[in-house]
Amino acid sequence: MRFSAKTLGISIGTALLAGFLIGFIPQHVSRVSVAQAKDQESAQLGRAQEQLALTGFKNRIAIVYVEAEKKNFAQASSDASNLFTAMQSYSERTSDSRVHQDLSALLNQRDAIIAGLAKGDEAIAGQLQQIFLKMQSVKPSTSSEP
Repeated sequence: MRFSAKTLGISIGTALLAGFLIGFIPQHVSRVSVAQAKDQESAQLGRAQEQLALTGFKNRIAIVYVEAEKKNFAQASSDASNLFTAMQSYSERTSDSRVHQDLSALLNQRDAIIAGLAKGDEAIAGQLQQIFLKMQSVKPSTSSEP
């Protein structure tokens, strides 16, 4: 049996196309799967980084509170200034509107806290305690925690 050149060309072209698709489709499916996994991991990493930053702020406000309770106002003032600067920077960077709003409310007290610590006002410890307690409720809205 003899095939014409046209039939042979179509047969070879079809075989090449089938071979390409047999190799391409599994690779494409694998690539899409890996890309989805990467996106999920990136989102999880972002949530962990947000939680880490907020936990750091919680720890730092606790340190400021303890220093104020110990009447070490100079150290508390320095720590508070650094904390509020870091919180301001984070608040401006975050895309989480809930966190931004919560931190902004706390940042509104910055000047009063710094001034009270600079004066050595012992009553400032109560305000720091309130900030510490409010900071405990600041959580990323994308958090999967209860």
